[in-house]
Amino acid sequence: MPEGYVLLMVPSRGSGKSPGYLDSYSAAETNDYAEAIDWAGVQPWSNGKVGLIRVSYLATKQWRVAVLQPKHLAAMILWDLFATLRLLGPNGEEVVFVGPTSPPW
Repeated sequence: MPEGYVLLMVPSRGSGKSPGYLDSYSAAETNDYAEAIDWAGVQPWSNGKVGLIRVSYLATKQWRVAVLQPKHLAAMILWDLFATLRLLGPNGEEVVFVGPTSPPW
């Protein structure tokens, strides 16, 4: 890992080539997500800190899994396609990131 991080993509059961039945917003899907976070946190290549970044369900899945408090969940970047993210830059200036489908006005 020359850059110091690993990107994992964990498809929900029944989505993509994952076996099972897709049951969006279910407790089972949320529990699967929490288990994947804690699995990643104990792998030999992991420093134990797992972050989430995703554009899914308008970021509600990330909030739902955070409620379960997975041991290795250290950070979340919540983003939906219609959101505007406002942050403070290193000199206190406002930095604005606009989602790709946000209206131009």
